[in-house]
This record gives sequence, structure tokens and C-alpha cells, in this order.
Amino acid sequence: MVQQSYVGWMLSSLGIFSLLIPLATLISLAMILTLLMRSRGSMSAAAIISLVPVPFLLGMIACFNGAIEAFQVIALSTVSPKPADLADGISTSLMGMMAGLLFTVPTLLLAILGCFFRAMTARPVEVRAEDF
Repeated sequence: MVQQSYVGWMLSSLGIFSLLIPLATLISLAMILTLLMRSRGSMSAAAIISLVPVPFLLGMIACFNGAIEAFQVIALSTVSPKPADLADGISTSLMGMMAGLLFTVPTLLLAILGCFFRAMTARPVEVRAEDF
């Protein structure tokens, strides 16, 4: 049995998702930061909220991909499948979800802190009785 480092195992179990999830995080962070700095409309909060879960959604796709791989091993084998073959799909499933959750945290923190500071520095709006 070949010993493999934890990072090597994680990267090999994620496959292409080891590149897609961090890339989606960087793009989400850049878009959230741009929206926080430039946008002043009422729809900017909705746009920011829609960008936060992008890494998590890619992690879920990796999770489903790993589960499908594990079930394909069972479905396509003529004999009882080896546990190591099943473990590949299960590790992709679990690591994809974990990576998606971990990479969602920075986007969520940026959105929360950015919206908080933006709300604290905004000018107060005067509400008049004639407006109703």
C-alpha cells in the first residue's frame, strides 16, 4: 500500500474540482467586492447574496459526482466491489462538500462585513409623511 500525503489525497480525490472551487471563490470575491464598492442600487444586496453560495454549489456538484462514481462501481462490477474502489467515490463526495463549505466562508464574511460597513457609512434617509 502506497502512503500518500493528506494534501495529495485531497487533490486527487477532488480532481478538476480542486481547481474549479478556488477559482469560483476568487471570481465570487472579486464580484462581491466590485458590487460593494461601485453599486448603490437596491438590487446590489440581492446580487451579493446570489454570489455567496457559488463555491458551495460547486462543492455540491462534486459531492453528487463522487456519489455517482461510487454507485457506478457497484452497478458495473460483476463481483463484489473492493472497498478501495468505493472509497474513491466516497472521498470525492465528502471532500467536495468540505471544500465547497470551506471556500464559501470567505465570500460570506466579505458579504457580511461589506454590507455592514456600507450600511454604517450610508447617509441617513429622511422619511416624510407626504411620501406615504
